[in-house]
Amino acid sequence: MFNNIKIRSGIPVPRRNTNSQLGITAEKMKPGDCVEVDKFQVISMCQAIRRRYGNGSATMRKLTNDTWRVWRSK
Repeated sequence: MFNNIKIRSGIPVPRRNTNSQLGITAEKMKPGDCVEVDKFQVISMCQAIRRRYGNGSATMRKLTNDTWRVWRSK
């Protein structure tokens, strides 16, 4: 049943689709840059940064009830 499955090494994992506006913004950010987003986008923005630069690369702080700031830290 599994005799015809081949194991391969050294093939890189393709990057995720970056067509979303948050993904495109995350690609452009440098360490120390920040963006202001609403409360509905804050988690998605942090995830977009972390997907590209690893865990610990995004930090968020609440400014008002509806506005958050997200930094790329590394």
